[in-house]
Amino acid sequence: MGRSRLPDDMVQRLLAVLGDKVENLSDLEDALENLKAQVGQETFDERLRQLPPENDDPKTCPRCGRKIRVRTKNVPREFESLSGTHTVVRNYHYCDHCRFGFYPRDLQLGLPSEGDATLKLESRLLDFAVNGPYERSAERWEIHYPHRVFSANMFRLVSERVGRRAELSNSRTLHEALAPVPTGAQQRLYVINDGSMLPGLGGAWKEAKVGVLVRGENYISQREVGRGYVTQARYVAVWGNQEEFKEQMRAALDAERWQRFAQIVWLADGAKGNWTLAATLCPTALQILDPGHAVQNGVTCGKALLGDEHCLVADWQKRLEQLLAAGDVEVLAGELMECLPETETNAQLAALDALLGYYRNNEARMDYPSYRAQGLMIGSGIGEAAHRHVLQERMKLSGQHWSDHHGRRMVTLRAAYRTAGPKRFHDAINRAACVTYLHRPRRVDLPLAA
Repeated sequence: MGRSRLPDDMVQRLLAVLGDKVENLSDLEDALENLKAQVGQETFDERLRQLPPENDDPKTCPRCGRKIRVRTKNVPREFESLSGTHTVVRNYHYCDHCRFGFYPRDLQLGLPSEGDATLKLESRLLDFAVNGPYERSAERWEIHYPHRVFSANMFRLVSERVGRRAELSNSRTLHEALAPVPTGAQQRLYVINDGSMLPGLGGAWKEAKVGVLVRGENYISQREVGRGYVTQARYVAVWGNQEEFKEQMRAALDAERWQRFAQIVWLADGAKGNWTLAATLCPTALQILDPGHAVQNGVTCGKALLGDEHCLVADWQKRLEQLLAAGDVEVLAGELMECLPETETNAQLAALDALLGYYRNNEARMDYPSYRAQGLMIGSGIGEAAHRHVLQERMKLSGQHWSDHHGRRMVTLRAAYRTAGPKRFHDAINRAACVTYLHRPRRVDLPLAA
C-alpha cells in the first residue's frame, strides 16, 4: 500500500498557516492543530449540506414498526462535535400508538435524541467526567482539545444524561452489554459484597453497597508469596437500600449465568443481611466469613475487656489468628467463655456476649483449613478495594458532597466503567438503553443511538 498524500490545497493552507519558516516543533504542532480544526469544521458542515432533503413519506416507528406520517417539517437542531458546532434540519414524526416522537434523520446520523453532543464527543467528555471533578475535567480537556473548550457544566450534563440511560436500562441487559457472557459449563464464581459510606449533602453520610463477581479463572492465587489478585471482574454499585442492591446483584448473577458454575463462593463480613442476600440469590453458594473481619471483631472485644492500649491486646490478637487459621472455633469459643468471670462491667459482658454470638452464628462459614486446601479465595479484601477504586477515588474527594440524585447516577457509571473499561463502557450503556428503550410499552425519554 502506497503512502497517502495530503491534497494540494491542504498543503497550501498549511504553508500559509506556517508562514515562511517554523521556529520549532511546537509551532508546527500548533499549526497542524489549527488546520485540523478548520478542515474538520468545514468538512463536517459540507457533508451536512450534502444530505438529500427528507421526503414527506411516512417513516417506520423504531418501536412498533408502523408507518408514521410527518408531524412537523424542517426542525433545526444545533449540536456539538469534536470538529465544532453544527446545525442539521430534519422532520419530526409522532407515533400515536406508542406515544413516541422521533426524528428519522437523527437516527440515520446516529445523534442521541437528547443533549447537544454527538456520541463520539459524548464518549470522550464522559471519560473525563467519571474520572474527576467536573471543574478539573474542563481544565484537563482544554489541554487535550484546545480548539473545543467546554465548561464544567457540559461534563456534568453529559454524566447526567448517560447516567440516566444506564439507570433506566434493563439491569440484566446492561450487565450483558458491559461484560462478555460466559458460555458452557464454568468451574467457580466468587461473589463478594460490602458497604461503605460516601459524603452526602448537608454533612450526612450515605451508604453505598458494592458487589464484585469474579470468575475462578480471573483470580490468580499467590498464596506462597502474598495475596492473590483479580484480572477481571464485574461490579455492582448501588446508592440505595438493600432491596435495590438485591435486584442489581440478581441481574449481575443472571448475566453471569450463575447456574452454569460448578461452585459459587460467597464472601462477606458476617453481617446477617449479607448471608440472607446470599441465600436468596444463590441458595447453593458456599458461604465464607472473611477471616480479616473475624479477627477484627475479636480484637474489638479484646480491647473492650483489656483496654485499648493494654500490652496483652497483641497476644489476644495472635491467639485469635492462630485458632481461626486452624478452624478451632469450638476451642476459641471455650477460651472466650473462660473470660466471663473476669468481666467487671456490663459493657465488657455485652462485648464478650456479642463476639461469642458472632462466632457461633458463623461457625459453618469458618472452616478455613478446608477452604485453603481447595485453593479458594477466602478474604473479602477485593470488595473493600472495590470501594476505593470504583467509588471513592471519584466520589470521596475533598469538598465533595453528593445529592441522592447525582450520587445514584455516578455510582452506576463508576461500576459500569470499571466493569467494561474506558473503551467499551459508553457504547455498552447506549446499546443497553437502545434495547430497553425499544421494548418499553410506554414512552421514556432515553437517548437513542442508531
